[in-house]
Amino acid sequence: MINIQIEIIILLSLSLLLIFTINYFRNPISKITKLIDYPDNLRKIHSKPIPLLGGIMIFLSFILINSYLIFFEQFSKSTLTIFISCAVCLVLGLIDDVRKVSYKNKFIFLTIFFKFRSKLANKEDIPHNI
Repeated sequence: MINIQIEIIILLSLSLLLIFTINYFRNPISKITKLIDYPDNLRKIHSKPIPLLGGIMIFLSFILINSYLIFFEQFSKSTLTIFISCAVCLVLGLIDDVRKVSYKNKFIFLTIFFKFRSKLANKEDIPHNI
């Protein structure tokens, strides 16, 4: 029991360290990758360019935690399904940042994706309300 708690604390600490490191270097990383959101005074009300790395930071932390689950704990179908669902949301967000996808198209795509995912889900293993 204590070993599991220590492992969780270490994992969460590494995840937090990863987020803080990326956050500290977000401006240079954004300039290199050209992931910067510029204000357009229509939809975006910020006054200066903002790095688009928030979703990537959260997803990298999520990958770190899931890597632990995959390699050291019991890997389940629901873990894989949640991981794929989050990856699809991240990719859609990145496409939206670069290509400006309308909210209607994002809503339609995500509705179809999650409806399809729930059809494939085994009722005992994968929760449908994710």
